[in-house]
Amino acid sequence: MYTLTGKRPTPSLSGKADQAHHGTAIGSNRSLSALTAIQAEPVDDTRNQQLVKEIKDIKYAIDESALVAITDHRGCITYVNDKFCEISGFDRAELRGQDHRIVSSGRHSKQFIRDLWTTIQEGKTWRGDMENRAKDGSIFWVDTTIVPLLDANNEPYQYISIRFDITERKRVDLALAAATERELAVIRNAPEVICTIDADGNFVSMNPASLKMWGYDPKELIGGSYLALVVAEDVQKTIDSAAGNMFGRELTGFESRYRHKDGSIISLMWTSHWSEDEQLMFAVAHDITARKRSEDELRNFAVQLKRSNAELQDFASVASHDLQEPLRKIQAFGDRLKNKCGEDLGDDGLGYLERMQDAASRMQILINDLMTFARVTITAKPFEPVDLRLVALGVLSDLETRIETTKGRVEIGDLGTIDADQTQMRQLIQNLIGNALKFGRAGVPPIVKISGRVEPNRPAPDGLGGTSDNYKLIVEDNGIGFEPKYVDRIFKMFQRLHGRSEYDGTGIGLAVCRKITERHGGTISAESVPERGTTFTVDLPVHHEEEIINEYF
Repeated sequence: MYTLTGKRPTPSLSGKADQAHHGTAIGSNRSLSALTAIQAEPVDDTRNQQLVKEIKDIKYAIDESALVAITDHRGCITYVNDKFCEISGFDRAELRGQDHRIVSSGRHSKQFIRDLWTTIQEGKTWRGDMENRAKDGSIFWVDTTIVPLLDANNEPYQYISIRFDITERKRVDLALAAATERELAVIRNAPEVICTIDADGNFVSMNPASLKMWGYDPKELIGGSYLALVVAEDVQKTIDSAAGNMFGRELTGFESRYRHKDGSIISLMWTSHWSEDEQLMFAVAHDITARKRSEDELRNFAVQLKRSNAELQDFASVASHDLQEPLRKIQAFGDRLKNKCGEDLGDDGLGYLERMQDAASRMQILINDLMTFARVTITAKPFEPVDLRLVALGVLSDLETRIETTKGRVEIGDLGTIDADQTQMRQLIQNLIGNALKFGRAGVPPIVKISGRVEPNRPAPDGLGGTSDNYKLIVEDNGIGFEPKYVDRIFKMFQRLHGRSEYDGTGIGLAVCRKITERHGGTISAESVPERGTTFTVDLPVHHEEEIINEYF
Protein backbone atom coordinates (compact mmCIF):
# COMPACT_ATOMS: atom_id res chain seq x y z
CA MET A 1 0.00 0.00 0.00
CA TYR A 2 1.26 3.49 -0.87
CA THR A 3 0.48 7.01 0.30
CA LEU A 4 -0.43 9.90 -1.98
CA THR A 5 3.31 10.53 -2.48
CA GLY A 6 3.77 7.09 -3.88
CA LYS A 7 5.97 5.99 -0.94
CA ARG A 8 5.32 3.56 1.78
CA PRO A 9 4.48 5.17 5.14
CA THR A 10 7.06 4.80 7.89
CA PRO A 11 5.80 2.20 10.38
CA SER A 12 5.51 3.19 14.01
CA LEU A 13 6.80 1.19 16.94
CA SER A 14 3.39 -0.41 17.26
CA GLY A 15 3.67 -1.73 13.75
CA LYS A 16 0.88 0.54 12.42
CA ALA A 17 1.26 3.28 9.84
CA ASP A 18 1.84 6.73 11.34
CA GLN A 19 -1.55 8.33 10.66
CA ALA A 20 -1.83 10.31 13.89
CA HIS A 21 -3.18 13.77 13.06
CA HIS A 22 -5.63 16.43 14.08
CA GLY A 23 -8.63 16.94 11.83
CA THR A 24 -9.52 15.17 8.61
CA ALA A 25 -6.93 14.55 5.91
CA ILE A 26 -8.10 13.02 2.63
CA GLY A 27 -10.86 10.65 3.57
CA SER A 28 -13.25 9.45 6.22
CA ASN A 29 -12.18 7.77 9.48
CA ARG A 30 -13.48 4.51 8.09
CA SER A 31 -11.22 4.77 5.07
CA LEU A 32 -8.17 5.56 7.17
CA SER A 33 -8.92 2.63 9.48
CA ALA A 34 -9.26 0.44 6.44
CA LEU A 35 -5.90 1.64 5.15
CA THR A 36 -4.24 0.84 8.51
CA ALA A 37 -5.87 -2.56 8.55
CA ILE A 38 -4.45 -3.37 5.14
CA GLN A 39 -0.91 -2.82 6.42
CA ALA A 40 -1.31 -4.25 9.92
CA GLU A 41 -2.73 -7.70 9.28
CA PRO A 42 -3.26 -10.00 6.40
CA VAL A 43 -6.64 -10.06 4.68
CA ASP A 44 -7.98 -11.90 1.71
CA ASP A 45 -7.33 -10.41 -1.72
CA THR A 46 -11.02 -9.56 -2.34
CA ARG A 47 -11.31 -7.45 0.78
CA ASN A 48 -7.97 -5.82 0.04
CA GLN A 49 -9.07 -4.89 -3.47
CA GLN A 50 -12.33 -3.43 -2.18
CA LEU A 51 -10.52 -1.21 0.30
CA VAL A 52 -7.99 -0.09 -2.28
CA LYS A 53 -10.81 0.78 -4.71
CA GLU A 54 -12.66 2.70 -2.01
CA ILE A 55 -9.57 4.79 -1.26
CA LYS A 56 -8.91 5.37 -4.96
CA ASP A 57 -12.49 6.58 -5.38
CA ILE A 58 -12.09 9.00 -2.51
CA LYS A 59 -8.80 10.26 -3.92
CA TYR A 60 -10.42 10.68 -7.35
CA ALA A 61 -13.28 12.73 -5.84
CA ILE A 62 -10.82 14.95 -3.98
CA ASP A 63 -8.61 15.41 -7.05
CA GLU A 64 -11.60 16.47 -9.11
CA SER A 65 -12.74 19.15 -6.66
CA ALA A 66 -9.71 20.31 -4.72
CA LEU A 67 -6.11 21.42 -5.06
CA VAL A 68 -3.99 18.91 -3.10
CA ALA A 69 -0.39 19.42 -2.12
CA ILE A 70 1.93 17.49 0.21
CA THR A 71 5.07 18.99 1.73
CA ASP A 72 7.80 17.65 3.98
CA HIS A 73 8.34 18.96 7.49
CA ARG A 74 10.25 21.95 6.09
CA GLY A 75 7.35 22.93 3.85
CA CYS A 76 8.98 21.87 0.57
CA ILE A 77 6.48 20.54 -1.95
CA THR A 78 6.78 16.82 -2.64
CA TYR A 79 3.45 16.22 -4.38
CA VAL A 80 0.71 18.19 -6.14
CA ASN A 81 -2.35 16.93 -7.99
CA ASP A 82 -3.52 17.93 -11.44
CA LYS A 83 -6.02 20.45 -10.06
CA PHE A 84 -3.21 22.31 -8.31
CA CYS A 85 -1.26 22.56 -11.58
CA GLU A 86 -4.38 23.57 -13.52
CA ILE A 87 -5.32 26.45 -11.20
CA SER A 88 -1.80 27.69 -10.44
CA GLY A 89 -0.50 27.37 -13.99
CA PHE A 90 2.71 25.67 -12.83
CA ASP A 91 3.69 22.14 -13.83
CA ARG A 92 4.88 19.56 -11.30
CA ALA A 93 8.55 19.99 -12.16
CA GLU A 94 8.30 23.73 -11.36
CA LEU A 95 6.54 23.09 -8.05
CA ARG A 96 8.41 20.09 -6.66
CA GLY A 97 11.05 21.16 -4.15
CA GLN A 98 9.61 24.67 -3.82
CA ASP A 99 7.66 25.94 -0.84
CA HIS A 100 4.27 27.63 -1.14
CA ARG A 101 5.82 31.04 -1.52
CA ILE A 102 5.93 30.24 -5.23
CA VAL A 103 2.17 30.92 -5.35
CA SER A 104 2.10 33.62 -2.70
CA SER A 105 0.42 36.88 -3.70
CA GLY A 106 2.06 38.82 -0.90
CA ARG A 107 -1.33 39.83 0.46
CA HIS A 108 -1.01 38.14 3.83
CA SER A 109 1.12 39.60 6.59
CA LYS A 110 4.16 37.95 8.14
CA GLN A 111 2.17 37.49 11.34
CA PHE A 112 -0.52 35.64 9.39
CA ILE A 113 2.07 33.19 8.01
CA ARG A 114 3.76 32.90 11.39
CA ASP A 115 0.49 31.96 13.08
CA LEU A 116 -0.19 29.36 10.36
CA TRP A 117 3.18 27.66 10.91
CA THR A 118 2.87 27.79 14.67
CA THR A 119 -0.47 25.98 14.45
CA ILE A 120 0.60 23.13 12.16
CA GLN A 121 3.97 22.66 13.86
CA GLU A 122 2.06 22.04 17.07
CA GLY A 123 0.29 19.18 15.29
CA LYS A 124 -2.97 21.09 14.88
CA THR A 125 -5.04 21.46 11.74
CA TRP A 126 -5.13 25.00 10.25
CA ARG A 127 -8.04 26.35 8.27
CA GLY A 128 -8.49 29.68 6.50
CA ASP A 129 -8.85 31.60 3.23
CA MET A 130 -5.69 32.46 1.32
CA GLU A 131 -4.98 34.63 -1.69
CA ASN A 132 -2.56 33.07 -4.19
CA ARG A 133 -0.98 34.26 -7.42
CA ALA A 134 -0.90 31.99 -10.47
CA LYS A 135 2.04 31.73 -12.85
CA ASP A 136 0.42 34.23 -15.25
CA GLY A 137 0.01 36.77 -12.45
CA SER A 138 -3.72 36.27 -11.97
CA ILE A 139 -5.12 36.02 -8.46
CA PHE A 140 -7.01 33.03 -7.12
CA TRP A 141 -8.44 32.45 -3.67
CA VAL A 142 -8.55 29.09 -1.90
CA ASP A 143 -10.38 27.77 1.14
CA THR A 144 -7.44 25.95 2.72
CA THR A 145 -7.12 23.11 5.24
CA ILE A 146 -3.59 22.03 6.24
CA VAL A 147 -3.31 18.74 8.15
CA PRO A 148 -0.03 17.78 9.84
CA LEU A 149 0.90 14.05 9.82
CA LEU A 150 2.82 13.05 12.95
CA ASP A 151 5.52 10.47 13.51
CA ALA A 152 5.90 8.20 16.52
CA ASN A 153 7.20 11.14 18.54
CA ASN A 154 4.15 13.25 17.64
CA GLU A 155 6.31 15.47 15.48
CA PRO A 156 5.07 16.55 12.04
CA TYR A 157 6.96 14.83 9.23
CA GLN A 158 4.57 15.76 6.46
CA TYR A 159 1.78 18.27 5.73
CA ILE A 160 -1.21 17.69 3.49
CA SER A 161 -3.06 20.76 2.24
CA ILE A 162 -6.45 20.54 0.61
CA ARG A 163 -7.62 23.72 -1.08
CA PHE A 164 -10.94 24.59 -2.73
CA ASP A 165 -11.06 27.34 -5.35
CA ILE A 166 -13.28 30.12 -3.97
CA THR A 167 -12.10 32.91 -6.30
CA GLU A 168 -15.55 33.82 -7.57
CA ARG A 169 -17.11 33.73 -4.12
CA LYS A 170 -14.27 35.84 -2.74
CA ARG A 171 -14.63 38.32 -5.60
CA VAL A 172 -18.27 38.76 -4.69
CA ASP A 173 -17.44 38.99 -0.98
CA LEU A 174 -14.73 41.59 -1.58
CA ALA A 175 -16.95 43.57 -3.92
CA LEU A 176 -19.73 43.47 -1.35
CA ALA A 177 -17.33 44.51 1.40
CA ALA A 178 -16.04 47.37 -0.76
CA ALA A 179 -19.59 48.44 -1.57
CA THR A 180 -20.52 48.26 2.09
CA GLU A 181 -17.48 50.34 2.98
CA ARG A 182 -18.44 52.90 0.34
CA GLU A 183 -21.96 53.03 1.69
CA LEU A 184 -20.63 53.46 5.21
CA ALA A 185 -18.33 56.22 3.98
CA VAL A 186 -21.29 57.94 2.34
CA ILE A 187 -23.31 57.65 5.54
CA ARG A 188 -20.40 58.89 7.68
CA ASN A 189 -19.80 61.89 5.42
CA ALA A 190 -23.38 62.69 4.43
CA PRO A 191 -24.61 66.13 5.53
CA GLU A 192 -28.08 64.69 6.14
CA VAL A 193 -29.23 63.08 9.36
CA ILE A 194 -29.12 59.29 8.94
CA CYS A 195 -30.19 57.08 11.82
CA THR A 196 -31.88 53.82 12.79
CA ILE A 197 -34.61 53.60 15.43
CA ASP A 198 -36.00 50.48 17.05
CA ALA A 199 -39.63 49.56 17.65
CA ASP A 200 -39.59 51.30 21.03
CA GLY A 201 -38.54 54.59 19.47
CA ASN A 202 -34.95 54.46 20.69
CA PHE A 203 -31.90 55.43 18.65
CA VAL A 204 -29.85 52.39 17.59
CA SER A 205 -27.31 54.17 15.40
CA MET A 206 -26.68 57.58 13.88
CA ASN A 207 -24.12 59.22 11.66
CA PRO A 208 -21.88 62.17 12.67
CA ALA A 209 -24.26 64.64 10.98
CA SER A 210 -27.02 63.53 13.37
CA LEU A 211 -24.87 64.25 16.39
CA LYS A 212 -23.85 67.61 14.97
CA MET A 213 -27.46 68.44 14.15
CA TRP A 214 -28.63 67.99 17.74
CA GLY A 215 -25.35 68.91 19.44
CA TYR A 216 -25.02 65.78 21.59
CA ASP A 217 -22.40 63.07 22.11
CA PRO A 218 -23.25 59.52 20.94
CA LYS A 219 -23.57 58.19 24.50
CA GLU A 220 -26.18 60.87 25.21
CA LEU A 221 -28.45 59.78 22.35
CA ILE A 222 -27.84 56.10 21.50
CA GLY A 223 -30.39 54.01 23.36
CA GLY A 224 -32.52 57.05 24.17
CA SER A 225 -35.91 57.98 22.72
CA TYR A 226 -35.96 60.26 19.71
CA LEU A 227 -39.19 61.78 21.02
CA ALA A 228 -37.19 63.44 23.79
CA LEU A 229 -35.79 65.77 21.12
CA VAL A 230 -39.14 66.64 19.51
CA VAL A 231 -40.76 70.00 20.32
CA ALA A 232 -43.81 69.36 22.53
CA GLU A 233 -46.30 70.69 19.98
CA ASP A 234 -45.03 68.23 17.34
CA VAL A 235 -44.83 65.08 19.48
CA GLN A 236 -48.27 63.66 18.67
CA LYS A 237 -48.04 64.13 14.91
CA THR A 238 -44.56 62.59 15.00
CA ILE A 239 -45.86 59.53 16.88
CA ASP A 240 -48.75 59.18 14.42
CA SER A 241 -46.45 59.38 11.41
CA ALA A 242 -43.99 56.85 12.84
CA ALA A 243 -46.84 54.46 13.68
CA GLY A 244 -48.19 54.74 10.16
CA ASN A 245 -44.75 53.99 8.77
CA MET A 246 -44.49 50.85 10.93
CA PHE A 247 -47.86 49.69 9.58
CA GLY A 248 -46.72 49.96 5.97
CA ARG A 249 -47.40 53.57 5.04
CA GLU A 250 -44.43 55.23 3.34
CA LEU A 251 -43.13 58.28 5.14
CA THR A 252 -41.82 60.96 2.81
CA GLY A 253 -41.55 64.70 3.30
CA PHE A 254 -42.68 64.63 6.94
CA GLU A 255 -41.71 67.83 8.75
CA SER A 256 -41.24 68.25 12.48
CA ARG A 257 -39.35 70.48 14.88
CA TYR A 258 -36.65 69.48 17.34
CA ARG A 259 -34.77 71.15 20.13
CA HIS A 260 -30.98 71.43 19.88
CA LYS A 261 -28.90 70.88 23.00
CA ASP A 262 -28.38 74.65 23.21
CA GLY A 263 -32.16 75.17 23.25
CA SER A 264 -32.56 76.44 19.70
CA ILE A 265 -35.26 75.01 17.43
CA ILE A 266 -34.36 73.09 14.28
CA SER A 267 -36.75 71.86 11.58
CA LEU A 268 -36.19 68.55 9.79
CA MET A 269 -37.93 66.89 6.83
CA TRP A 270 -37.94 63.08 7.07
CA THR A 271 -38.04 60.09 4.77
CA SER A 272 -38.10 56.70 6.48
CA HIS A 273 -38.62 53.00 5.87
CA TRP A 274 -39.68 50.39 8.42
CA SER A 275 -38.06 46.94 8.14
CA GLU A 276 -40.37 44.32 9.59
CA ASP A 277 -37.62 41.67 9.44
CA GLU A 278 -35.09 43.73 11.37
CA GLN A 279 -37.65 45.60 13.46
CA LEU A 280 -35.84 48.84 12.68
CA MET A 281 -36.76 52.15 11.12
CA PHE A 282 -34.18 53.52 8.70
CA ALA A 283 -34.59 57.28 8.55
CA VAL A 284 -33.01 60.16 6.66
CA ALA A 285 -33.68 63.82 7.44
CA HIS A 286 -32.80 67.06 5.71
CA ASP A 287 -32.30 70.27 7.63
CA ILE A 288 -34.96 72.75 6.53
CA THR A 289 -34.46 75.23 9.38
CA ALA A 290 -33.22 77.99 7.07
CA ARG A 291 -36.06 77.36 4.63
CA LYS A 292 -38.64 77.49 7.41
CA ARG A 293 -37.12 80.69 8.72
CA SER A 294 -37.30 82.22 5.26
CA GLU A 295 -40.89 81.07 4.86
CA ASP A 296 -41.81 82.68 8.19
CA GLU A 297 -40.07 85.90 7.19
CA LEU A 298 -41.78 85.84 3.81
CA ARG A 299 -45.14 85.16 5.43
CA ASN A 300 -44.62 88.08 7.82
CA PHE A 301 -43.55 90.24 4.91
CA ALA A 302 -46.69 89.27 3.02
CA VAL A 303 -48.83 90.29 5.99
CA GLN A 304 -47.03 93.61 6.22
CA LEU A 305 -47.32 94.04 2.46
CA LYS A 306 -51.06 93.47 2.56
CA ARG A 307 -51.35 95.97 5.38
CA SER A 308 -49.24 98.49 3.48
CA ASN A 309 -51.26 97.95 0.32
CA ALA A 310 -54.48 98.52 2.22
CA GLU A 311 -53.06 101.72 3.71
CA LEU A 312 -51.77 102.78 0.30
CA GLN A 313 -55.16 102.18 -1.26
CA ASP A 314 -56.84 104.29 1.41
CA PHE A 315 -54.22 106.98 0.96
CA ALA A 316 -54.53 106.90 -2.84
CA SER A 317 -58.30 107.20 -2.68
CA VAL A 318 -58.13 110.14 -0.27
CA ALA A 319 -55.27 111.77 -2.16
CA SER A 320 -57.07 111.34 -5.46
CA HIS A 321 -60.23 112.92 -4.08
CA ASP A 322 -58.39 115.74 -2.31
CA LEU A 323 -56.32 116.53 -5.40
CA GLN A 324 -59.10 116.18 -7.93
CA GLU A 325 -61.49 118.45 -6.07
CA PRO A 326 -59.30 121.60 -6.24
CA LEU A 327 -58.55 120.89 -9.91
CA ARG A 328 -62.22 120.59 -10.72
CA LYS A 329 -62.82 123.94 -9.01
CA ILE A 330 -59.94 125.55 -10.93
CA GLN A 331 -61.41 124.33 -14.20
CA ALA A 332 -64.98 125.22 -13.23
CA PHE A 333 -64.18 128.76 -12.04
CA GLY A 334 -61.87 129.19 -15.03
CA ASP A 335 -64.76 128.43 -17.33
CA ARG A 336 -67.02 130.88 -15.47
CA LEU A 337 -64.33 133.55 -15.57
CA LYS A 338 -63.89 133.02 -19.29
CA ASN A 339 -67.63 133.12 -20.01
CA LYS A 340 -68.52 136.09 -17.80
CA CYS A 341 -65.39 138.20 -17.87
CA GLY A 342 -63.67 137.08 -21.03
CA GLU A 343 -64.08 140.39 -22.83
CA ASP A 344 -62.65 142.30 -19.88
CA LEU A 345 -59.56 140.07 -19.58
CA GLY A 346 -58.11 140.94 -22.92
CA ASP A 347 -55.87 138.74 -25.00
CA ASP A 348 -53.16 138.42 -22.37
CA GLY A 349 -55.66 137.58 -19.65
CA LEU A 350 -57.36 134.96 -21.77
CA GLY A 351 -53.95 133.46 -22.59
CA TYR A 352 -53.09 133.20 -18.93
CA LEU A 353 -56.47 131.63 -18.21
CA GLU A 354 -56.09 129.01 -20.95
CA ARG A 355 -52.60 128.10 -19.74
CA MET A 356 -53.97 127.75 -16.21
CA GLN A 357 -56.80 125.49 -17.35
CA ASP A 358 -54.43 123.45 -19.55
CA ALA A 359 -52.11 122.93 -16.58
CA ALA A 360 -55.06 121.84 -14.43
CA SER A 361 -56.16 119.43 -17.15
CA ARG A 362 -52.66 117.94 -17.41
CA MET A 363 -52.54 117.65 -13.64
CA GLN A 364 -55.82 115.76 -13.64
CA ILE A 365 -54.50 113.37 -16.34
CA LEU A 366 -51.30 112.87 -14.32
CA ILE A 367 -53.28 112.04 -11.18
CA ASN A 368 -55.38 109.55 -13.12
CA ASP A 369 -52.25 107.93 -14.58
CA LEU A 370 -50.62 107.75 -11.14
CA MET A 371 -53.73 106.10 -9.79
CA THR A 372 -53.59 103.61 -12.67
CA PHE A 373 -49.96 102.82 -11.78
CA ALA A 374 -50.82 102.38 -8.09
CA ARG A 375 -53.81 100.15 -8.83
CA VAL A 376 -51.50 97.51 -10.37
CA THR A 377 -50.63 96.56 -6.81
CA ILE A 378 -53.40 97.82 -4.58
CA THR A 379 -56.32 96.49 -6.64
CA ALA A 380 -54.67 93.31 -7.92
CA LYS A 381 -56.90 90.27 -8.32
CA PRO A 382 -56.09 86.53 -8.10
CA PHE A 383 -54.89 84.97 -11.33
CA GLU A 384 -57.29 82.93 -13.43
CA PRO A 385 -57.28 81.54 -16.98
CA VAL A 386 -57.56 84.50 -19.37
CA ASP A 387 -58.17 84.28 -23.13
CA LEU A 388 -55.90 87.07 -24.38
CA ARG A 389 -57.53 87.21 -27.81
CA LEU A 390 -60.88 88.06 -26.21
CA VAL A 391 -59.14 90.69 -24.09
CA ALA A 392 -57.47 92.21 -27.16
CA LEU A 393 -60.81 92.31 -29.06
CA GLY A 394 -62.32 94.17 -26.10
CA VAL A 395 -59.47 96.70 -26.24
CA LEU A 396 -60.12 97.24 -29.98
CA SER A 397 -63.71 98.05 -29.17
CA ASP A 398 -62.58 100.69 -26.66
CA LEU A 399 -60.07 102.17 -29.13
CA GLU A 400 -62.36 102.02 -32.15
CA THR A 401 -62.70 105.80 -32.50
CA ARG A 402 -58.98 106.38 -32.10
CA ILE A 403 -58.18 103.72 -34.69
CA GLU A 404 -60.59 105.31 -37.17
CA THR A 405 -59.14 108.75 -36.51
CA THR A 406 -55.57 107.60 -37.24
CA LYS A 407 -56.78 105.39 -40.13
CA GLY A 408 -54.88 102.60 -38.44
CA ARG A 409 -55.23 98.83 -38.55
CA VAL A 410 -54.78 96.33 -35.71
CA GLU A 411 -54.21 92.66 -36.57
CA ILE A 412 -54.79 90.12 -33.79
CA GLY A 413 -53.60 86.51 -34.03
CA ASP A 414 -54.54 83.48 -31.93
CA LEU A 415 -53.12 84.68 -28.61
CA GLY A 416 -54.03 81.71 -26.44
CA THR A 417 -54.87 81.46 -22.74
CA ILE A 418 -52.65 82.04 -19.66
CA ASP A 419 -53.11 82.47 -15.91
CA ALA A 420 -53.38 86.21 -15.31
CA ASP A 421 -55.30 89.15 -13.86
CA GLN A 422 -57.73 89.89 -16.70
CA THR A 423 -58.12 93.59 -15.84
CA GLN A 424 -54.37 94.11 -15.85
CA MET A 425 -53.92 92.18 -19.10
CA ARG A 426 -56.49 94.53 -20.64
CA GLN A 427 -54.54 97.53 -19.34
CA LEU A 428 -51.26 96.08 -20.67
CA ILE A 429 -52.56 95.41 -24.19
CA GLN A 430 -54.43 98.73 -24.32
CA ASN A 431 -51.31 100.69 -23.36
CA LEU A 432 -49.17 98.90 -25.98
CA ILE A 433 -51.72 99.34 -28.77
CA GLY A 434 -52.41 102.93 -27.73
CA ASN A 435 -48.68 103.63 -27.68
CA ALA A 436 -48.34 102.25 -31.22
CA LEU A 437 -51.23 104.37 -32.50
CA LYS A 438 -49.89 107.52 -30.85
CA PHE A 439 -46.34 107.29 -32.17
CA GLY A 440 -47.21 106.71 -35.84
CA ARG A 441 -45.21 108.23 -38.66
CA ALA A 442 -46.61 111.30 -40.40
CA GLY A 443 -48.61 110.34 -43.46
CA VAL A 444 -48.30 106.61 -42.78
CA PRO A 445 -51.36 104.81 -41.37
CA PRO A 446 -50.31 102.89 -38.26
CA ILE A 447 -50.34 99.09 -38.48
CA VAL A 448 -50.21 97.12 -35.24
CA LYS A 449 -49.74 93.34 -35.20
CA ILE A 450 -50.36 91.33 -32.04
CA SER A 451 -49.26 87.69 -31.80
CA GLY A 452 -48.48 85.16 -29.08
CA ARG A 453 -46.96 81.73 -28.66
CA VAL A 454 -46.10 79.22 -25.92
CA GLU A 455 -42.49 78.05 -25.52
CA PRO A 456 -42.45 74.81 -23.45
CA ASN A 457 -39.83 74.21 -20.75
CA ARG A 458 -38.04 77.50 -21.08
CA PRO A 459 -36.17 79.14 -18.16
CA ALA A 460 -38.72 80.67 -15.82
CA PRO A 461 -38.93 84.43 -16.50
CA ASP A 462 -39.41 85.29 -12.85
CA GLY A 463 -35.70 84.82 -12.09
CA LEU A 464 -36.36 82.15 -9.46
CA GLY A 465 -34.71 79.39 -11.47
CA GLY A 466 -36.16 76.23 -12.89
CA THR A 467 -38.19 75.87 -16.06
CA SER A 468 -41.82 76.41 -17.01
CA ASP A 469 -44.02 76.86 -20.04
CA ASN A 470 -43.31 80.41 -21.11
CA TYR A 471 -45.76 82.64 -23.01
CA LYS A 472 -44.47 85.30 -25.37
CA LEU A 473 -46.78 88.22 -26.31
CA ILE A 474 -45.46 90.30 -29.22
CA VAL A 475 -46.78 93.72 -30.28
CA GLU A 476 -45.25 95.16 -33.49
CA ASP A 477 -45.85 98.55 -35.07
CA ASN A 478 -44.59 100.57 -38.04
CA GLY A 479 -44.26 103.82 -36.12
CA ILE A 480 -41.49 106.34 -35.60
CA GLY A 481 -39.40 104.01 -33.45
CA PHE A 482 -36.52 105.22 -31.27
CA GLU A 483 -32.79 104.86 -30.83
CA PRO A 484 -31.75 101.55 -29.13
CA LYS A 485 -29.85 103.50 -26.45
CA TYR A 486 -33.19 104.61 -24.98
CA VAL A 487 -34.57 101.07 -24.56
CA ASP A 488 -34.20 101.04 -20.75
CA ARG A 489 -35.37 104.61 -20.29
CA ILE A 490 -38.80 104.19 -21.89
CA PHE A 491 -40.08 101.88 -19.10
CA LYS A 492 -39.30 104.35 -16.30
CA MET A 493 -41.78 106.76 -14.71
CA PHE A 494 -42.20 110.17 -16.37
CA GLN A 495 -39.64 109.41 -19.07
CA ARG A 496 -40.46 110.99 -22.42
CA LEU A 497 -38.43 110.85 -25.63
CA HIS A 498 -40.46 113.61 -27.29
CA GLY A 499 -41.74 117.01 -26.21
CA ARG A 500 -45.26 117.52 -24.94
CA SER A 501 -46.04 119.68 -27.95
CA GLU A 502 -45.36 116.75 -30.30
CA TYR A 503 -47.11 113.96 -28.42
CA ASP A 504 -49.41 114.16 -25.42
CA GLY A 505 -49.11 111.93 -22.38
CA THR A 506 -47.42 111.77 -19.00
CA GLY A 507 -44.70 109.16 -19.59
CA ILE A 508 -46.34 106.61 -17.30
CA GLY A 509 -47.99 104.22 -19.79
CA LEU A 510 -45.00 101.95 -20.42
CA ALA A 511 -44.03 102.06 -16.71
CA VAL A 512 -47.50 100.65 -16.00
CA CYS A 513 -46.84 97.90 -18.56
CA ARG A 514 -43.57 97.02 -16.83
CA LYS A 515 -45.22 96.92 -13.40
CA ILE A 516 -48.05 94.69 -14.64
CA THR A 517 -45.55 92.34 -16.29
CA GLU A 518 -43.41 92.09 -13.14
CA ARG A 519 -46.47 91.48 -11.00
CA HIS A 520 -47.19 88.47 -13.24
CA GLY A 521 -43.64 87.17 -12.78
CA GLY A 522 -42.53 88.18 -16.27
CA THR A 523 -40.41 90.64 -18.21
CA ILE A 524 -40.98 93.21 -20.96
CA SER A 525 -38.46 94.35 -23.55
CA ALA A 526 -38.38 96.41 -26.75
CA GLU A 527 -36.48 96.48 -30.02
CA SER A 528 -36.74 99.49 -32.27
CA VAL A 529 -35.39 101.03 -35.47
CA PRO A 530 -36.01 104.75 -36.03
CA GLU A 531 -38.60 105.42 -38.74
CA ARG A 532 -39.28 101.70 -39.15
CA GLY A 533 -41.14 100.74 -36.01
CA THR A 534 -40.92 99.05 -32.62
CA THR A 535 -41.50 95.52 -31.34
CA PHE A 536 -42.51 95.00 -27.71
CA THR A 537 -42.06 91.49 -26.29
CA VAL A 538 -43.72 90.42 -23.04
CA ASP A 539 -42.56 87.09 -21.49
CA LEU A 540 -44.98 85.60 -18.97
CA PRO A 541 -45.41 82.21 -17.22
CA VAL A 542 -48.31 80.25 -18.66
CA HIS A 543 -49.29 78.95 -15.22
CA HIS A 544 -48.89 80.22 -11.66
CA GLU A 545 -49.06 78.49 -8.30
CA GLU A 546 -52.42 79.53 -6.94
CA GLU A 547 -51.25 79.29 -3.34
CA ILE A 548 -48.45 81.79 -3.93
CA ILE A 549 -50.74 84.11 -5.83
CA ASN A 550 -53.37 84.12 -3.10
CA GLU A 551 -50.80 84.50 -0.32
CA TYR A 552 -48.99 87.51 -1.69
CA PHE A 553 -51.76 89.27 -3.57
